[in-house]
Amino acid sequence: MRMRAVAVGASVLALAACGGGGGGTRLSRDAYITKANAICAKLAAERKALKAPTSLAEEPPYIDRALPLLDAGLSDLGALKPPANMETSVDALLQAAGQVRDLLAQLRTAAKKGDSLTVAKVGSQALQLNNQIQSRARALGATGCTSL
Repeated sequence: MRMRAVAVGASVLALAACGGGGGGTRLSRDAYITKANAICAKLAAERKALKAPTSLAEEPPYIDRALPLLDAGLSDLGALKPPANMETSVDALLQAAGQVRDLLAQLRTAAKKGDSLTVAKVGSQALQLNNQIQSRARALGATGCTSL
């Protein structure tokens, strides 16, 4: 169970950063998907450059390094303005990604305390949200955001 909890942080971060919906000129569907996929690819590369945690004690510093990357990705995606017919779906996806971000912070706190049960519980919640994010990203056509 402990190794499953450790893996949660890495896998949750991988999928949490798909979304969008900020101000400015609306993009076409193709332009939105291209830009979103590029942002997700950048985040994936940055995440892969981090040393993945192999123990509960390594989770907090990993999350400390990963959260700013996730925040930047969410900010970049939030700055995109999807076509009107995609906006509701994108907003739902961004909201789920924000919830995962909050769960990662909770996971970090629990890991700092050595509370593997809470890490597993919070990790499970985050993975459920990530399943939603994957489905939403796939439905939007942002396939680069589902395979991070």
